[in-house]
Amino acid sequence: MAKLASAAALLAALLFIAHASAFTTTFTTVVTDDERWESCREQIMRQSLGPCMRYMREQMSDRRSPNLEQCCEQMRDMDENCRCRGLHHKMMEQSEQLSGEEMRRMMEKAEHLPSKCNMGPQSCDFGRISL
Repeated sequence: MAKLASAAALLAALLFIAHASAFTTTFTTVVTDDERWESCREQIMRQSLGPCMRYMREQMSDRRSPNLEQCCEQMRDMDENCRCRGLHHKMMEQSEQLSGEEMRRMMEKAEHLPSKCNMGPQSCDFGRISL
């Protein structure tokens, strides 16, 4: 009987530790995501991405643009997971100046902009980005 009580107590302790460990891991992940978003916000504010916006506008009119290299330099200074959010944010800032069709075309150009700069991500899914 004493062995059964000891085994039950040991099992209860292990379950408690496992539960506490899972909770701590989940909590840590949430904090890490918040910190990552804060880092992205800071990077987005620090990089103007103006050359990227000019490049995309010039691409919409099928003109050659010297702004791609400058755009790539600015995006290279951002974490990979922040590049699409940064492009999305800058396009939203300019959305009042563009018609719906122009905005759609600009987003199509921006979707593959990181890959044009030979960096990740290969494409941006702007429908899944929230700021």
